[in-house]
Amino acid sequence: MLNELIRLLYIEANTLVNSKIGRPALVARFSISKETATRSLAFYEENCPGQTFIDKGLKKPAYVATDKCKPCLFKNMDEARQFLDANHQIDGITDYKLKKMNMY
Repeated sequence: MLNELIRLLYIEANTLVNSKIGRPALVARFSISKETATRSLAFYEENCPGQTFIDKGLKKPAYVATDKCKPCLFKNMDEARQFLDANHQIDGITDYKLKKMNMY
């Protein structure tokens, strides 16, 4: 259950800070299956409706922030940024590395 919560926070933080999150980023970050990543993304959308939409027009389909996207699980944007910074530092994963690997 804790792992699912961390994935949901990661989804929201990326949606808020980077305006999108894709299944490959979750698979790479959490070493989970594509199916589990899809379920986590769907669960987030179900519990925080209207935050994202699936943009299938991208090279790699991703959940993209809507114009009405606002913190649902975090108190504010700063908290989401801090979560991402701490999360990436723990693993030594940087946004640059993820972008280079085409994870965003």
